[in-house]
Amino acid sequence: MANNARRPVEDGHTDGPPGTFEVSFADGYPWLLASETSLANLNKEMAAEAAAATAAAGRDAPRVRPPVFDMRRFRPNVVVAAADGGDALPPWAEDAWTRLSVAPAGDDAPVRFQVAKPCDRCKVPTVLPDEGAFEGRAAVDVYNRTMGRLRAVGRDVMFGINLVCDSPVGATVSVGDVVTVTTAAANGGA
Repeated sequence: MANNARRPVEDGHTDGPPGTFEVSFADGYPWLLASETSLANLNKEMAAEAAAATAAAGRDAPRVRPPVFDMRRFRPNVVVAAADGGDALPPWAEDAWTRLSVAPAGDDAPVRFQVAKPCDRCKVPTVLPDEGAFEGRAAVDVYNRTMGRLRAVGRDVMFGINLVCDSPVGATVSVGDVVTVTTAAANGGA
């Protein structure tokens, strides 16, 4: 993108006047957070959906193989998991988060983020990342049915949360930093 190009995030999902937050090459927001426990839950639910599809097809039908997704399918730039020895992070807990901070352990100057909205997903997660080709039709159907059952909001399906950074330009986050939820919605989010 040209240095003078400006692409604001979608209005109405962040604190601040329109045009406050911008995005460049990312799809809709500059940051996407996803949790390992949500991905594990999705894979578990897709396995159950594939087993149900196989049972419904009858004994002589071929077995429907469940797709197993890794995090690359969703392309987040922040991936969270429960801290070692800490309480388990429930699947989809990120749906309720509204503000968070990220910093090395013990750092008193964290990078602050606000959650813009849940991330609505297109069909790109059904692309095999190593091959660059779509999953087979049966696997795509399992993914679509599972997401439609678990994660539908209107006509969209959601995985992860879009973030904007409230910290000054130049703030950095690194692998291994601690994510702290500073505020969360009382109703549990999406």
